[in-house]
Amino acid sequence: MRGETGHGYDPIFEPLGETRTFAEMKANCQAILDSGKKCFTIGTKFLWTAGGWFDYLNMRTNGYQFHADLMAGEHKWDSPEVRQTFANWRELLDMGAFIDNHTSYSWQESLPFMVSGDAAAILKGNFAVAPLREAGLDDDKLDFYQFPAIDEDVEMAEDAPTDTFHIPAGAENPEAAKAFVDFLISADGQQLAADMGYLPAHPDIAPPAGFPAREDITLMPFDPAKALADERDNKERFIELFGG
Repeated sequence: MRGETGHGYDPIFEPLGETRTFAEMKANCQAILDSGKKCFTIGTKFLWTAGGWFDYLNMRTNGYQFHADLMAGEHKWDSPEVRQTFANWRELLDMGAFIDNHTSYSWQESLPFMVSGDAAAILKGNFAVAPLREAGLDDDKLDFYQFPAIDEDVEMAEDAPTDTFHIPAGAENPEAAKAFVDFLISADGQQLAADMGYLPAHPDIAPPAGFPAREDITLMPFDPAKALADERDNKERFIELFGG
């Protein structure tokens, strides 16, 4: 599962040994492939899911600070470091680790492969937990493991999305919208978020089991104005380097 714990898996993966390093991950993956299953399900109809894989592979290859600086435009996408990240990714692609035809699926449409046992794991946010459980993967069939280390000298860091709520300037009922946001940030609203498996922002609400303490989480620097200004150039450069 993408988020503070890395991957989610069903029991097909569990008997194959530890997955603390990239080498162990590939060895376990090969055993899964030899059994006629796929290692990972993914839906890349919308490309952000592949972006999650890049985030982790790049952080494990080059470290958190390099990744943060790359996202801030301080490193080139065709640098030797980024090329090594893609070379590591290529190893998984070449061994057939991912489900076939994943470009045809959204992330929701990729979940049945894990539910059926045709794929062992998924890299996804906590928002995927509820539909997986609804499909029959209870706590005896669903667990988590951290995305493994690629370079033992690179400090481990995690990737987690942040959900925000906004009231449009032209909202038809701004008072109702404000009341809704007030509830979301209240202790009751944040407890509801925690019960759903999300990390609450309210300081009095305990995180769900398995989450790090809020004070131990370092946020990546982000300049939204610069990101918007550079969006077109970054997309064109990415397509130039990697195709699109």
